[in-house]
Amino acid sequence: ERAGLVSRIIPAKKLMDEARAAAEKISEKSIVTTMAVKETVNRSFETTLAELSEASLLVLVVDAADEEWPAHLRTCERMLKKLEADRIPRIYVFNKRDQLSHASGQAWWRTACQGHPFQLVSSRDTGDMETLKRRLLEIARESLARAQLFVPYEKQEVVSDIYKHCRIIESHACDKGLQVTVEGAPHLIQRLRHATKQH
Repeated sequence: ERAGLVSRIIPAKKLMDEARAAAEKISEKSIVTTMAVKETVNRSFETTLAELSEASLLVLVVDAADEEWPAHLRTCERMLKKLEADRIPRIYVFNKRDQLSHASGQAWWRTACQGHPFQLVSSRDTGDMETLKRRLLEIARESLARAQLFVPYEKQEVVSDIYKHCRIIESHACDKGLQVTVEGAPHLIQRLRHATKQH
């Protein structure tokens, strides 16, 4: 509560009563007010996800013990698509595998992840965490693209973008600009090619 992350702590036995009371209070508001609050929450969520546009790899961590995780995940995926961040390589990490009541096969999880890489883990298992770390590094390396770019000196914002988001393999300064070989996420390389008019 001190950190501002929790407004109220409710005992488990009173949770449903409090939830109904909150729902009734919300229903008393006008539709316009309710929609405005919903829109504000959605915008806040979008702002947080918008920061992902510069990422080279998305790690979607899912509480596999939560029965509602498929619905939560689909909501997140729709938001990623809306923000045009669905093109960024991703891996689904399903936590709490030790709390699952049934063991689904690899094909089932692969379908749930729409063919994207996934990993079942328990955050309490150090072996799982080491395996996950290695897997993340492998996927990150595999998803990188390499390109040779010529950046005119007047395009300093592009140079800044390169140093901020890419790995510089080689660089050479000449009279009119900088010749660089860079490595980075495919969507970032594409953006840099466009910025330097190299297609």
